[in-house]
Amino acid sequence: SQSRYCSNLDVGGATAGGTAALPALFFNGDNNTGFYWIGGDNIAISTNGTNRMTWDSLGNVGIGTTSPYTLANYTTLTLNNAVNGGLLAFQVNGNTNAYIYSISSQAVMATLTNIPLIFSTNTVERMRITNGGEILIAGTYNPLAASGRGNITLNGTTDNILAFTNNTTTTGYIFHGGADMQIYNVANGNMRFFTNSLERIRITPGGNVLIGTTTDSGAFLQLNDCGNISFGT
Repeated sequence: SQSRYCSNLDVGGATAGGTAALPALFFNGDNNTGFYWIGGDNIAISTNGTNRMTWDSLGNVGIGTTSPYTLANYTTLTLNNAVNGGLLAFQVNGNTNAYIYSISSQAVMATLTNIPLIFSTNTVERMRITNGGEILIAGTYNPLAASGRGNITLNGTTDNILAFTNNTTTTGYIFHGGADMQIYNVANGNMRFFTNSLERIRITPGGNVLIGTTTDSGAFLQLNDCGNISFGT
């Protein structure tokens, strides 16, 4: 084979397009690191004789793979590793403060420093996970945060709603309009209250209240075995 070089850059290789082990375009004194052609309008970079990055004919980029993921009408970046998968790290002044990675069993988005994870649409923040693990939706106000406490806060400007759906059918929701708290079962079913894994109170679709029983006899208020009712101050 022949090679030509200008300063520290050599052009040559064992074949016309080169290989990962002997790229066609390499640095003088390091002939297993450089650029090579892998056919089909695809080019690649190798270091230490191993493929590290590939550009395919569609402009997709693969790191750690010669076959970047392709999807119609998208330009893709594929990170691959035979052991754990790919990881995309983000640094500020050389310090890593966040990353995204994937392994065979899960995908992870994480911060490594004392900062929140923020999600935005249309340049407006919509949700954040604080450094303490609280979830804040539609705002950053977090009045009920406490150590060891799970916390989901809805920060609507006029009201808040937590909805429950089955596919496209709303089955229930909890709503606060600024004054009243409202709990809805939209479906034709019971509203049930449990303590210690046992049902204690049931409100039927007809509005009857059952305490200590699940059998609706038709009365507005039903107590199991008459129960005990106390009135006083």
